Amino acid sequence: FEKPFFVAGGQVAKPGKYELRSSTGIAQAIALAGGFTDQSKHSQVVLFRKVIDGVVETHVVNLKSMLAARNLDEDIELQSGDMLYVPQNRISKIKKYLPVASLSTFFTPAQF
Repeated sequence: FEKPFFVAGGQVAKPGKYELRSSTGIAQAIALAGGFTDQSKHSQVVLFRKVIDGVVETHVVNLKSMLAARNLDEDIELQSGDMLYVPQNRISKIKKYLPVASLSTFFTPAQF
């Protein structure tokens, strides 16, 4: 017998498998997984739910607007086997290709 669980993946602080002990919504599940990382896209949290064998339904939840409005009425309650995926935001995808200023840019040995 397996205990009820959900899986949190993507841009959360502690991705992994978590036990469902009571009624848990998506916002609470993200908090259990350590919260969002700096690279996470809060507005497109994806919930994958297995309906029957071979059929999975997905829900995209805008947790950013839900939390900003302080209204968790639209928060979806998790069921055993659900998977949450938090995608990476666009800025963090291209950030590695942007030039970064360093101290050597401002101080050169010739100045001293």
